[in-house]
Amino acid sequence: MEPEERLQLKFKVMDSTFLESLTVLKQEMNGRGLLLSGATIKKGHDLLIEELKKNSIAINEAFREKLIGEKSRSAAITFEGRAANILEERKPKLEAVYIQAMKVVLESLQNKNLINEYTSLDGVFELRKSELSVLVKTTVHEFEQSLGKTLLERVQNDFRNRPLIVIGVITIAAVSVILVFIGLLSDFFCNS
Repeated sequence: MEPEERLQLKFKVMDSTFLESLTVLKQEMNGRGLLLSGATIKKGHDLLIEELKKNSIAINEAFREKLIGEKSRSAAITFEGRAANILEERKPKLEAVYIQAMKVVLESLQNKNLINEYTSLDGVFELRKSELSVLVKTTVHEFEQSLGKTLLERVQNDFRNRPLIVIGVITIAAVSVILVFIGLLSDFFCNS
């Protein structure tokens, strides 16, 4: 299963958990008499930022799981771009989940301009995208290292992972040895 397919399922669960955490926050703030306040929006926004971070980690883990059992270095070539695209797609979805969950609180506040920065991920998105890039690069590096650290290990692993190439090389080597041997025998008998 491709990482994108796994992530769609995981994101549904994560969105549900995120909604639950926003509901708990609103209940706590209501218990303090602060539900319809900027403090609720600020704490909700903090949860939104944390959710974006959790999504980044989930994206990286999905690609890490895809690499388990892979034998080819080319398996990880497109991962960084694909991961960034998934995070970019998640940003508006997370913001929409947050805004819908916090709708009553957002509508109750008088000064909408003061809360604009607390309704989106724009202020932290590039940082999270960079952090995801580092996570994916680390995952790819670990994968490449698992295929062999030295050139000899990499060549050995490449041969082990591509049996048809090994059979071809052995066949060519065997045919070459036989032809050289036949050539030596014919030279021997022709000269005697």
